[in-house]
Amino acid sequence: MPHRAILFVDVSGSVRLSETLGMQQAALEYGRLHARLEELAPDAGGRLVKTLGDGALLSFRTAEGALRVARTIVSEGRGPLPLRATVCAGEVVEQGRDVFGEPVNIAARLLDLAKAGQVLTTGATVEDLAPEAAGGTRRLGRRELKGVSSRVDVVEVLSGESEALTHVAAPATREAGAGRTLRLECADAVLICGEGARREAVTVGRDEDCTFVIDAAHVSRRHLTIHHRNGAFYLQDHSANGTLLEPPSGAPVRIRNEETLLIGSGRIVPGVTPANRGHPHLLFAVSEGAGR
Repeated sequence: MPHRAILFVDVSGSVRLSETLGMQQAALEYGRLHARLEELAPDAGGRLVKTLGDGALLSFRTAEGALRVARTIVSEGRGPLPLRATVCAGEVVEQGRDVFGEPVNIAARLLDLAKAGQVLTTGATVEDLAPEAAGGTRRLGRRELKGVSSRVDVVEVLSGESEALTHVAAPATREAGAGRTLRLECADAVLICGEGARREAVTVGRDEDCTFVIDAAHVSRRHLTIHHRNGAFYLQDHSANGTLLEPPSGAPVRIRNEETLLIGSGRIVPGVTPANRGHPHLLFAVSEGAGR
């Protein structure tokens, strides 16, 4: 089976957009989007497989080509269309001009997570890329996707060079995170972060100047940082031993020297494995405020 990189491009909030623009104008804008994708794809080793109303499915010989087009189309924006894109590489089945297989399914399901202005891919897709081809990335953690048998390592592909992407992404992200707060609890100490509360970064480690001090041999002096960005909360591990995120249900996730998005609630356990119960940890809970 051939190895291909699948790209989905989609309009975020297309129903509301059609109501705003009117069906005729919206259809015209979607046609312009499809024409631009047909123009971009060949130079990146790809082709437009099919249009999907307000979006499109494309296939590329390499992940580099797919990510290049994804970055370009999202950063350009197409008139009033708030775009998002997803990429997944792997073995596919080609029948005529159509493509099938797990990469198609995963890329389609990633659209459920993507916001306007975002390009999402998988950890497996970026692993084989050269750093200059992958560009800036941010790990969002392992996520369960509908119809996918195992949890997928979701990665956001950043494009700090594009001012247009910033203008598209920022309003949607702020709206999505309006009123969002993070509750952190360690021993008897409780801290609330987010809108209307603490906004500066929270630090955890052995150093006495950390926000939460955990004096244990397996914890680094400055083990991890939690910061608030664009209405969401991110945990950045800086340690030698890593940090364990334990959700209320499901498998724990270990991160080491990388960043991940905090979602829902659970435990943050610095420097130990699931078997090491009883070690100091933080409880976290992300909640939406009344402004949502």
